[in-house]
Amino acid sequence: MPWTSSSSRPAAGGRLTREQTIIERQVNHLKGLVDDLLDVTRLTAGKIELRQEILEIHAVVLAAQEAAQPLIEQRRHRLRLDVPVSGLRVRGDSLRLAQSVSNLLINAAKYTDPGGNITVSAHRESDKAVLQITDTGTGIAADLLPHVFDLFEQGAVSIDRSRGGLGVGLAVVRSLVNMHGGTVRAESAGPGTGSTFTVVLPMAENEALAAASELAPFPGATGAGAPECVLIIDDNRDAADVLAKLLETCGHEVHVRYSPPDALAACESLVPSLVIVDIGLPVINGYELAGLIRARFPENPPRILAVTGYGQPVDRQRSREAGIDAHLTKPVSLKVLLDQLRRPA
Repeated sequence: MPWTSSSSRPAAGGRLTREQTIIERQVNHLKGLVDDLLDVTRLTAGKIELRQEILEIHAVVLAAQEAAQPLIEQRRHRLRLDVPVSGLRVRGDSLRLAQSVSNLLINAAKYTDPGGNITVSAHRESDKAVLQITDTGTGIAADLLPHVFDLFEQGAVSIDRSRGGLGVGLAVVRSLVNMHGGTVRAESAGPGTGSTFTVVLPMAENEALAAASELAPFPGATGAGAPECVLIIDDNRDAADVLAKLLETCGHEVHVRYSPPDALAACESLVPSLVIVDIGLPVINGYELAGLIRARFPENPPRILAVTGYGQPVDRQRSREAGIDAHLTKPVSLKVLLDQLRRPA
């Protein structure tokens, strides 16, 4: 049952007593530590699943700002956002990406003296979305920079441990960003010079694939062998439709289904030579669906590719156990898919 702090009830006169304020602050602090430790445990065990969708970086930053705002206000920082409202679309889990950015904002707020400046900016570089959080804080020593994302790693902490934390938040950030196919790095000129944390994420696959289509005719699209029958199964309609269009321009017969039941029904009349399946599907996940499709074609099963946002070793192992021929992490280039089409079943 959710625990409710008694501090939500104001004391006489409509104000919280000093003791209630201290209790509320310490409980919130403890809750944050426990949440981070639980996330580390889940990440280590490969038990965090991403619920991916197409997101604007701007929306992610606003959600992260909301979570970090109490600490930013408490320390009287000036927060500046320079993030375009649209045009930086990524595929990811909105809650987990917002958690990553809020962890970085909270880190910046903790290690910036009261009244400091924090800037969040974002821009596009080729097929990547780049998000940067810059502060005017204590900076990072050169010998610590390579280790700031290591579990339980902290810089010098004053004897009263006024900045708090266990060195867990940044480790969580790195793991979650990596799960999204991205990278995160820290930069600082040294103590007292502030720091910049940069998150780089692949642009949403429908935009990346659309950009690839501008390179048509795609090298290798001609002479790639006889046309194949391809079945794409993905509940992300935009991504599935764009991928289908690109494969069709390469001369293949492509069919798209947005749910596992529809895909299984299609196998009654279709004989696909290649099945491209997402893992995070509703009702039946991609692992189970791969087995059901193989059972439909016991004599001549199609090649099955998992094209998914799940890229951890445990995910690849589950694909192997399900009889999936290749496990590809989104976004996947058209060249890789065409290479898979050339391979025999």
